[in-house]
Amino acid sequence: MVGVDLSETMLEIAHHRNSAQIEAGHIELHLGSVEKLPFDDATFDKAMTMNSLHLWSDPVAGLREIKRTLRTSGRIAVAITRFSYASPAKFESHLMDAGFADVSVHTGEPGTCALGRA
Repeated sequence: MVGVDLSETMLEIAHHRNSAQIEAGHIELHLGSVEKLPFDDATFDKAMTMNSLHLWSDPVAGLREIKRTLRTSGRIAVAITRFSYASPAKFESHLMDAGFADVSVHTGEPGTCALGRA
């Protein structure tokens, strides 16, 4: 599993919480931005973002950048918890505008998750 965050503080917290998995080589953490992910094309099968899409300066461009890193038919999940102040209203259109297919949105008590296929 690989994580990317723009915040050094969030990376420090993630490193602390996942130190055993990091030491075992199961998790990698990188300082970076969704605007320019530090990975080659078609690197991953799956991607997920939670409680962050509303913070991106250009959500569609960020989703396109994630799509670039996904293999053909790779999957993405864009989620937001019910505790977030942001709205999932544009999840579906953002994913479609970024070129994802088979987009679906699922809302339940914990929050909302939109799924798409590269």
